[in-house]
Amino acid sequence: MRDRDMSYLLGAQVERRVDRVWIAGGFQRFLSYYGPMPFQGTQPSGSIVLPDGVTAKSVFSAWTGRVGGKLNRRTDLEMSMSLSKSTANFVVHDLQSTIGRARINYWLSNKLSLFADFESFHESGTQVEVMHFSRQLFFGGLLIRLSPTRNTPQIAGK
Repeated sequence: MRDRDMSYLLGAQVERRVDRVWIAGGFQRFLSYYGPMPFQGTQPSGSIVLPDGVTAKSVFSAWTGRVGGKLNRRTDLEMSMSLSKSTANFVVHDLQSTIGRARINYWLSNKLSLFADFESFHESGTQVEVMHFSRQLFFGGLLIRLSPTRNTPQIAGK
């Protein structure tokens, strides 16, 4: 498929700090128009016959959000979520995805932290056949800062 250089991207993101908490949200949309279909003769499975005069196009849209900050002197929490949808009119393609993430850090000292991470990914849609996909990830460990950070407050009671 040949791209006729007719692509558009729109995006906006807003961040705001309220006391010790950062809040952010955003939206992105990508729209692309394509040239003639690349095949001759028999059409491949999963593709859609377009009427004369209708050009192939695809659209991707995503909403994102994030909240994070310090719960107290030793504990950081960050949560984020992304919702997206992708469609095209020249193939059987209609996907919806959701990604969520949460992370907590407990600082034992200025350079040493225990952390726990949770991620969840869900996708459903149609691509020749209906499909659903889901995955969860739990992860934890020890974080060691090897280089100094600016404006890092010293934690009392070492």
